[in-house]
Amino acid sequence: MSSTNTSHLGTILVVDDVPANVKVLMDFLTANGFKVLTAKDGQAAIKRAEYAKPDLILLDVMMPIMDGYEACKVLKAQDNTVDIPIIFMTALADTTDKVKGFELGASDYITKPFQQEEVLARVNNHLKIVTLQKQLQLRNAELESLYLEQKQARQAAEAASKAKDTFLANMSHELRTPLNAIIGYGEIIQEDAYELGFRDILLDLDNIQLAAKQLLDLINDVLDLAKIEAEKMELQVEQIDICEFIKNVVVLIQPIIKKNHNELIVACPEGLGTMQTDGKRIQQILLNLLGNAAKFTREGQVHLVARREGEKLFFDVRDTGIGIEQEKLETIFQPFLQGDNSRTRKYGGTGLGLALCQRICQILGGQIWVTSELGKGSLFTVELKAEMQ
Repeated sequence: MSSTNTSHLGTILVVDDVPANVKVLMDFLTANGFKVLTAKDGQAAIKRAEYAKPDLILLDVMMPIMDGYEACKVLKAQDNTVDIPIIFMTALADTTDKVKGFELGASDYITKPFQQEEVLARVNNHLKIVTLQKQLQLRNAELESLYLEQKQARQAAEAASKAKDTFLANMSHELRTPLNAIIGYGEIIQEDAYELGFRDILLDLDNIQLAAKQLLDLINDVLDLAKIEAEKMELQVEQIDICEFIKNVVVLIQPIIKKNHNELIVACPEGLGTMQTDGKRIQQILLNLLGNAAKFTREGQVHLVARREGEKLFFDVRDTGIGIEQEKLETIFQPFLQGDNSRTRKYGGTGLGLALCQRICQILGGQIWVTSELGKGSLFTVELKAEMQ
């Protein structure tokens, strides 16, 4: 059997003390595209296998000096040759002899006299197995490398997350504490100035207080947003009476509503019941929305409507202010983005409020959306789950 294929399909070491057998195997294996090396006994086979690293060994069993069994035992005991598959060539038909070879690590047997088709089939089969094993080893090495990279990346991410948590904890204390002290001492100075008759500095003191409170609000927003993104925000769930809750929100927001001479109109029908939720976070949402509505509305109206539809509770905050351009609505809930730069310069703010509202709604299992028309105001709707209690 011969082939015109001259491509190099692999290297085969033929070990046999009979030159005629070696020539037969060399001729037809070479003709079928294999590189063939030879050795005449077991000792020579071991030495050649060590430096040539053949892909496969055809090993005769019965040889002088060192037979095939002893050679196989040595080859399978050495790290640099243990993975080379060995096919025994023998005229022995006894099952015990074959089992002995398999126990020593042989992969297969070829019976003498040779049938070229059988030899070629067995050689090709074992070389395919070797190729697949090498591919598997390479893939395993790649996967192990990828695993190590991912492990290192995960460890780095965990370290960064821990550092971020530490930073947040430190900033919560290091930034809020001095600001609260400034605000507290400012209030004392304001009272003293009023009692002592220093009316000419009261406006300046008011401005200091306002700036300090705005900075504290900004710090709180930044820290809250960072906690949400780090998945570190904890909820304090409690049962709240919805109408009583709305009344408290109204009390807190009234000074801001009045600043631009706006009118707050509240609709909270009886029978809305109670809900299990984090009241502090819902209050944060509504104060943000109402504060924005009041900021962008002058001498107009701000509406706050609470309504229930089955097990869903809705809060609508509508104003008669400047409105939002349609192309800006897609980015309105992204951090640090506002309607436009001119709005930021004129009305102030960082654009964090709406981003916080959306994130908190999502944490509470709800959602928020907006509809608006330029020059005619905006409507923000908050939807939350609220089973009747």
